[in-house]
Amino acid sequence: MRRLFCLISAFLMLFVFAGDAGFSRCSAAWAEEDDISGDGPNGEASVRQLTMKDIQAMNPDSPVQAVFSNNGYLSVLMGKYYDQPVRNAEEGIESIRGMATLLGLKKGCEFFAVHGTKNSTGYTFYTYQQRYGQHTLRYATLRVIVGPDGYTAGLSCSFTPNAGTASREPTITADEALEIVREKYTGQNITYYPEHTIREIAFFGNAVYDCYLIYTSNPDVTVSFDMPYLEHFVTIGGDYVYGIPASTFETEHGNAIDNSSYFEGFEMHEYSRTMRLEDGSIRTVTVPVGYNPRDGLYYLVDPERRIAVADYYDFNYKDQVTFITSKSVGGWTQNNLLAYANYRIIYDFYADHGIRSADGFETPILITVNWVDENREPVDNAVFYGINRGWVCFGISEINHYGDALDVVGHEYTHGVLRLTAQGVLSINETGVINEALADIMGNLAEISLGYTDNREWKIGERSGEILRNMSDPNEMQQPEFVGDRYYKSPVLNPDSNMNDSGGIHRNNSLPGHIAWLMDQAGMSYEQQIGMWLTAMEILTPRSDYDDLHAALLLSLKISGILHEYGSALNRAFEATGLDSDWTESYLTAKREGFGRVTFDAADVLSDLACRVNFYDAGRDYAWVDNAYPDPEGRISALLPEGEYVAQLLTVNDSGEKEYYDYTGTSWVTDGKKEVFTVRSGEVTKLGYTRK
Repeated sequence: MRRLFCLISAFLMLFVFAGDAGFSRCSAAWAEEDDISGDGPNGEASVRQLTMKDIQAMNPDSPVQAVFSNNGYLSVLMGKYYDQPVRNAEEGIESIRGMATLLGLKKGCEFFAVHGTKNSTGYTFYTYQQRYGQHTLRYATLRVIVGPDGYTAGLSCSFTPNAGTASREPTITADEALEIVREKYTGQNITYYPEHTIREIAFFGNAVYDCYLIYTSNPDVTVSFDMPYLEHFVTIGGDYVYGIPASTFETEHGNAIDNSSYFEGFEMHEYSRTMRLEDGSIRTVTVPVGYNPRDGLYYLVDPERRIAVADYYDFNYKDQVTFITSKSVGGWTQNNLLAYANYRIIYDFYADHGIRSADGFETPILITVNWVDENREPVDNAVFYGINRGWVCFGISEINHYGDALDVVGHEYTHGVLRLTAQGVLSINETGVINEALADIMGNLAEISLGYTDNREWKIGERSGEILRNMSDPNEMQQPEFVGDRYYKSPVLNPDSNMNDSGGIHRNNSLPGHIAWLMDQAGMSYEQQIGMWLTAMEILTPRSDYDDLHAALLLSLKISGILHEYGSALNRAFEATGLDSDWTESYLTAKREGFGRVTFDAADVLSDLACRVNFYDAGRDYAWVDNAYPDPEGRISALLPEGEYVAQLLTVNDSGEKEYYDYTGTSWVTDGKKEVFTVRSGEVTKLGYTRK
């Protein structure tokens, strides 16, 4: 069992405590006079800075494994790095003072303890977040990992390097920032949430931005997209950075509400029903139902777990909790009853592993049904949408049966758990891929380990009557099996949920998912797999990439005591998916039998616009075949079946209007003639143009 406790520093003027004694609030600020980085007047440092050679000397019996970020700073370390015991969060801070140079932390760096966990093997994970001036720095998390012997066993870090204390007055107001977003999205059907606007510090690329964070609805929510909001970052100087999909409001607005009174006064009954699911299987569920003697109605409510079912529209658009009720003990729709039953099961699955409620602190859960937009149009999806007004919120729709599928419910629930463990989710490029993949993996492991599916191919959503993904054979559902495979999407410079799926986060999530299936095939028990991925979730940070994921899983195996048994299998799984190599470049040369590769350049039109390239079959009346996204260098590369094609690049300008460019063989032009190119099997094909 994991034990969870929370520490919120004096910076936030709150202190929440649960779990083991001995944990208290703490924070750290490396001040100007506390020269940790060795750039003092005589080149000295008050704290000796360690090298990797020093750390290896502390681990004489095993090689130290480390991952460094693109800017050269340590992101994951597996090994002891401090020669004193660490017994609390304050001593965790002390342990990293000698690591400042490796982590890129300079004088003036501020951070605070957020929470800690201890797992069943005795490992403790202390989590910290970084400050920047008067604000918490977005996506900046550090973890100190302490072994059962009380000494450090590793760390992970996405702190922004070389960020000292910063502060300057904004040149625009929050209202003006909101207007900048409105102008960018003129003519689109978007809901704005100005009451949730906050000031945030964000790190994108190699730059730190002091921003207003503006929340709107996500106009591109689809069946495969389960994040209902967009976070828009507008600098305090008035520049729009970009919008990122989000599942929740990152604000304390209304979250201090105590909803425990909603669960009082019920006479509890047990209700069972046998139903036929959309896939044809038969299932019997037994759930608690509450009778309210004050109004004579029955409620789908579980006071023990503090789970309730309510109406989505009333909660989100009328700011009121309207519970789903019935005049009889069994007057429920099958959709609502199955979703209620499945969320209770997933609650118990995570509670059995020490995480009670999706946020870990037993916050009540509200399952909001009849998911619709503000015009009461049904939304074809399932969703976790954060903590709102004191509830952990999930949404299900009446026009699908995703609530029937325990793996889909587990997927959404895991998004909530990841928000806790990683202290934020950056849903772009490989970080977003990892987030989506972990949700799939944990949802499937819950369903299969608890016996709610007989499917062994690791399909997602099969009980709903609609298969969404297949982790054993990703190509079946138009996802890649390896880096550069058919359907693989490159990372992008300008993430956009509609134009490029924010860097292919719902396409490429099959890569870590396929690794999970390969580990299952390697013979790991379900409990070993659950432990491996859950522990990795405790290690990863919001900016963890594939290399960090690899290291976190190896460290997880070590923590579980099975590294010698499954470490080689894990390395082979990363090799099979192409994530053990330089995946930022290897996709340009990957091959598959029966396909040829098209590679060309769009740097001349990339600029600051989100874009994609669509491929059309020139032999079938220009039927759409596939698309690809320009990578941060402007390169476009895709595997296509043998045939003749034309390519068209699509962008959306600052006014929200779509612009189309045809490739003429040398450049992209808006009024060019479509040129046909031929793809041959098994070779990297230059675009050899012939007039059609």
